[in-house]
Amino acid sequence: MAIKTSEIIEQLDRVASEISANRARLREAKMCISDRVTNLGSIPTRYADMLSAINAVGYGKDAFTNMNKAKLDALTAEFIALNAQAMQAQTSLATLTEF
Repeated sequence: MAIKTSEIIEQLDRVASEISANRARLREAKMCISDRVTNLGSIPTRYADMLSAINAVGYGKDAFTNMNKAKLDALTAEFIALNAQAMQAQTSLATLTEF
């Protein structure tokens, strides 16, 4: 049995609706990544006092403060990697024009 014209039209409308909905979701994802890049970029400023304290001369003279320095070192490496990947994603998405 052949598909009828009315069924074709209905399915074409559904395809258009699905494409539009997916474009909107991709646009949201693009904006979400941009928001995350901004948030990540603000971490050093928001925690500047703590970073200055840990990096100050004289900090790290006991086990507790040495542990804090080690945690900061680990978090710094993690932050740098994540921030670089987020910025790369943002840059890549910026070139896309379909959404």
